[in-house]
Amino acid sequence: MTVLNSTYLKYVLNSIIHPRYDNSIKAQAIRQFLSGCVATLCDFFIFWFYITIELDPLLAAICSASASLVVNFFITRYYVIGEIHKQTKTVGAQFLVYVGTALVSLAIFQILLLVFHYWLDFDPLYVKIASIPVVYIWTLLSSRFIVFNKNNNKFAN
Repeated sequence: MTVLNSTYLKYVLNSIIHPRYDNSIKAQAIRQFLSGCVATLCDFFIFWFYITIELDPLLAAICSASASLVVNFFITRYYVIGEIHKQTKTVGAQFLVYVGTALVSLAIFQILLLVFHYWLDFDPLYVKIASIPVVYIWTLLSSRFIVFNKNNNKFAN
């Protein structure tokens, strides 16, 4: 059996290419990984740019996280979650809830940065890299169960 004929590879490719047909947590995790890669690259390169021009790392983190937040929201809304978002809150309400969950992501990173960079003197770029898996898991779970949850209509029209 070749790798190209494997059932798992077909599942992964279908999850990537046809998000509206598979909204399982497994398929969303695959799409969230891709979305997270794009948003993380955006975040990382903006953070790196501000660090190289010697902006304070805490302020650089806020700027880079803000830019990647907008990118990731729209990728998550239309690609990762798929059709579910149409059954829930308005775009504005979803974005406000998403911002709230993103602030938790930023707080996670800020705490790690405070501890590992300011107190333990690690390079801020290493702290940024180490925080990625934690923020990924939080983003996946909060997107699925808080922001785009069709049963959570507290902010519905």
